[in-house]
Amino acid sequence: WLSATAGTLAAGLADGSPCPVCGSESHPSPAPLSEDGITREQVRGLDEARQRADGELADAKSAHSDAVREISRLNAIAGDHTGAIEDLRGAAASRLRALEEAAGRIPGVEEAIGQERRNLGELEERRADAAASLARTRATLGEERAALERARGQVADQAPRGRTIAESIEESEALASSFSALLEAASTWSGACEQEEAARAEFIAQLSRSGLPADGDSWRGALVYEDLLDSYEARIRGHDQQLFAVRQDLASQEMERAGDLEAPDAEGAQERARASERARVAAHQRVGSLEQCARELGSAVESLASCVDELRAARQEAGPVRRLADIAAASSPENLAATPLSAWVLVSCLEEVLRATNPRLAAISSGRYELVAVPDDGTQSRKSGLGLRIVDHDTDTERSARTLSGGETFYTSLALALGLADVVTAEAGGVELRTVFIDEGFGSLDAHTLSLVMDQLHQLRDDGRCVGVVSHVEEMASQIPDQVRVRPLAAGGSALRVRA
Repeated sequence: WLSATAGTLAAGLADGSPCPVCGSESHPSPAPLSEDGITREQVRGLDEARQRADGELADAKSAHSDAVREISRLNAIAGDHTGAIEDLRGAAASRLRALEEAAGRIPGVEEAIGQERRNLGELEERRADAAASLARTRATLGEERAALERARGQVADQAPRGRTIAESIEESEALASSFSALLEAASTWSGACEQEEAARAEFIAQLSRSGLPADGDSWRGALVYEDLLDSYEARIRGHDQQLFAVRQDLASQEMERAGDLEAPDAEGAQERARASERARVAAHQRVGSLEQCARELGSAVESLASCVDELRAARQEAGPVRRLADIAAASSPENLAATPLSAWVLVSCLEEVLRATNPRLAAISSGRYELVAVPDDGTQSRKSGLGLRIVDHDTDTERSARTLSGGETFYTSLALALGLADVVTAEAGGVELRTVFIDEGFGSLDAHTLSLVMDQLHQLRDDGRCVGVVSHVEEMASQIPDQVRVRPLAAGGSALRVRA
């Protein structure tokens, strides 16, 4: 880009307009414009692309860091409920096993009910037998009573006929025997009634223990038919076996130790489970948003990678230009003199400025001081090329310009400014600096040095220049005929008075 600068400037030249470099209005040999050169706009565009890519890279890194921190936070939240969820899962498994065990005991209970139903059937048969026996006894008792009545009638009929006592006794004994049989039958009937009542009470008690209604004939619906008894008996045997196994398990040491344990807080576990579920749903939603963010971040990374590739290509393409720019700016070790191109170009101009400055400085300092150019500018900067030092002819030493006093610094700067004005006038194609203004600084000069400085200013005036001095030194007022005095007013503001 620097090598094409001359061609770029030459492209903007026009006849009759001064050159921005030399000031000439004629341009006999302008520099050609390089076809493969890089323009300032291209360099600026590449730099802006690099800055945008750096900004996008920083944003992407920040978003990635935020996503990593958010995932860590969600993992920490989920980790706090993991133990509670495992406890709830164990409790649910225990309850499931208990339900399965209870379901296994159901067939046994059904078998027990079947057994009770069979017992109930036996009692019903016994009751029926007792009822039949009671009916037979009652029938026998009725027959005996009828026989007794017939015997009594026969005795009454035969007594008047004059039967003998022996015959009556025999007949009475027969009647007594019949009566004894009748009494025995009555006693048997009474016992049968008692057995029937006991059987009925036992039957009702069995119904109550079995959970069946004891009133009416509703219990008959619970009777088991003989074709189902075998299957019921098999289920009962299975229930007995399972019951034996469960009792052995309950008698084990593990179950004894479990019996001493405190019952779990089911409600608290359920609440923790609900909280864990809510946290899981929130985490799932957050994971969804993070996945969306990750997808967007992936797109940004792809875009960033594309920008980085473009930046690398631009850097590779602009590599020679950057190398030349670093050399020209003295920021590359390849610039062995560590002198920027702008300073190197001005070195020759500085020599001309010093040649114009030193005569005035010698006249003001009575031949004591002289300015010389040095590579080091006296600062901490690694760049050099436009340094100045003072040669003190009274002591034959060379020292830094910072060692000058305030007055010496002022008239040295004044001499340097006047020398620069002379060089500019000579290099600007005849354009002269006709007016010079000097602001303050004269109060730091002694009377002799002030007289020497005024001589230089009078010399400038005699050469046709207009010199304006801003000062509060009264001695200068007597040596300057044309004056503009500024006087402050008590009410505010100021008043001007011109003396010519």
